[in-house]
Amino acid sequence: MRYGWNRAGDPPPYLADTTTAVRKVEIHDAYDLKRWWWKACDGIRETTWPGVYNRSRLPGRNDYFQLPDWDCYVQSGKSITFLMPNEPWNHIEISGAAWGRMDLLKPNAANDGPAESTLFERPQGQEKTVHHFSTSRTGGKIRFTNVEQEEPIGELVAYNVTAGVEPAGSAKLVYRLTAATITNHDLDSLRTFINGRYAPDERATMVAWPSTSTPSRPWPGL
Repeated sequence: MRYGWNRAGDPPPYLADTTTAVRKVEIHDAYDLKRWWWKACDGIRETTWPGVYNRSRLPGRNDYFQLPDWDCYVQSGKSITFLMPNEPWNHIEISGAAWGRMDLLKPNAANDGPAESTLFERPQGQEKTVHHFSTSRTGGKIRFTNVEQEEPIGELVAYNVTAGVEPAGSAKLVYRLTAATITNHDLDSLRTFINGRYAPDERATMVAWPSTSTPSRPWPGL
């Protein structure tokens, strides 16, 4: 959890297809009550919903500048509604300590309107959780109900994960991962740093090598 992953034994879903297409579904609008919220879905792990923290009911959270954790209305920090773009999505990843319930809202419901169904429960004591759905949904609104106002969502990201490849006509770079020693002097300073900083059993490295190049010869574009 120190490095942003959940504890062992809780891996993300296995990608069973021969090829997998992953499209990030960009969320641009989120609301806590009637306040537009850009954090928790802006791609920056350190900008959270609710904003934390200066004054809190949790032990140890008190600072010289008195500002409520939720930094909004007095009732804020209890739930946030994400407006999903009008495209398919079937996969959600959440980072942060917030724990509670994620609901799918009824079509055309207000941000605080009734739920259509519960998508999943996020348990307490997590860092990063992965939630994959068997069927894709298009657009709509999802609402996370927080149990503790002081516990934040660091980042919520939605994807559409399907069997397939990249769209036709897209430029692409294909790499092959290798643990072999690569003859490339551009990496000399990096190897020197690793050998001087880490113990021998912690120096394992891998290189992503362009599939069109031969790893046995130097490639200055690495």
